[in-house]
Amino acid sequence: MITIAVVADTHGLLRPEIPNAIKDVDHIIHAGDLGKMEILDKFNGIAPTSIRPG
Repeated sequence: MITIAVVADTHGLLRPEIPNAIKDVDHIIHAGDLGKMEILDKFNGIAPTSIRPG
């Protein structure tokens, strides 16, 4: 089974509870407003991440 986290509209802010909540997923999909590219780097440090601009 593959586990996917869907996160949206971070607006450049990664809330501290999010990394722990998604630490065991196999893939992350970021949908919506990303804000800063550093957020994408942090998500990629947890699991491979795809973005869907919005």
